[in-house]
Amino acid sequence: MSETTSSSPKEYSNNNNIKFPLNELFIKSSLEELNEEKVKKEEIEKPIIKYNYILKVKCFKWNHNYHNKYDSFFDYESKAYSIKEFNIDNNGGTIVDYFNSIQFFPKLIFEENSSFSSLINVNRFFLKENITITFNEKDFIIRTNKYTFLSCKYLEKKNELLNLRAGSELKIGKYILKIIGLKIENNIQIEKPLRINKEKEEELNNEAICKICLSNSNKKNLINICNCKGTMKYVHYECIFIWIQKKSITEYNYINPHISIISIKKFFCEICKKSFPIGIIDNDNNSKFLLNIDKKNFCILIKKFSPEFKNTKENFSDNEYIIIDLSNSYKNNITIGRDKTNILQLNNISVSRNHCLLYLDEDKNIKIYDNKSKFGTLLQDKSVGSKLSFIKINNDNPNITLQKGNTVYNFSYIIS
Repeated sequence: MSETTSSSPKEYSNNNNIKFPLNELFIKSSLEELNEEKVKKEEIEKPIIKYNYILKVKCFKWNHNYHNKYDSFFDYESKAYSIKEFNIDNNGGTIVDYFNSIQFFPKLIFEENSSFSSLINVNRFFLKENITITFNEKDFIIRTNKYTFLSCKYLEKKNELLNLRAGSELKIGKYILKIIGLKIENNIQIEKPLRINKEKEEELNNEAICKICLSNSNKKNLINICNCKGTMKYVHYECIFIWIQKKSITEYNYINPHISIISIKKFFCEICKKSFPIGIIDNDNNSKFLLNIDKKNFCILIKKFSPEFKNTKENFSDNEYIIIDLSNSYKNNITIGRDKTNILQLNNISVSRNHCLLYLDEDKNIKIYDNKSKFGTLLQDKSVGSKLSFIKINNDNPNITLQKGNTVYNFSYIIS
């Protein structure tokens, strides 16, 4: 007879020569199954947390009559304004400034309500005055129009909305500073550049000559930048560049070497009287300036008065260009204000003493930063691909302030 009894458990061995009693193996496997079922049950019974994304809008509308001299500025220190508040959920909607009355229309009403449609029919310009809000996943998207300004007063320096491009306009007090061109190392941006069309080789070979040097050499460099026809149609880029350079006067500021002014008496064709662009895009898709600017990093500004202000004491020439050197701006910020110590002085009571500054950040972007000015610095960008046309508000960018006419819209992003 064998020595083992029937009550003794049999042993199980695997390839690693590890021995487990068979009953312990069954107990272990059954416990694992119970744990798995428990975990599955907890996952099923676990409540799904839903977050509510809300965009809080606070609208400030001030009285035009209260501000006699500063008709287009929102005085953050005064109390002569009315307030309206709206909470917009992820259904979105439309904020309308209609006959000096701010109203909010939910998205469903905007699409289906007949009374809203009748308002559109009564006033054909109604849709141009609205601000539309839509929601995409976790982002609220605000769509604006060309009459809306972004207030830079409360934005941090690293915010991408502060990036300036060719075509951006800065409203600083009564002044408008329009950026018509900039160059950051090899990146050149020109507002409304003239694109040179490739002419037929037969046309260039027959009668194509430069109307300045009267030569038909270097026909690949012949361009047409005005409305002249026939033998007076073409000109060499090098010839027109030298011609404009001789017609221009450059004024250097020895106190502030970052600033120089180029004045051009005749920045137009003397035959057809068409104004020249400040830059062109040639046949090889290269951007070139027609102004002689010997700087590595710079931007070109035009200074004007805001359209709602009429002042006969100051007249600005359309052919006067302010060149701001940004080569060392990461060390020396280009300060703008009323005080004489600023690099760019704007001598008007509507401008704060140290109003704002321009600087070149680490990513080689030109930025504007408001220096806690009284009326703020307003930014408008009409260029193609502008981020101001579709502003995203999310947890990373929770506060945005827009201004249109005598109304300020403050948007706050809330997760509940």
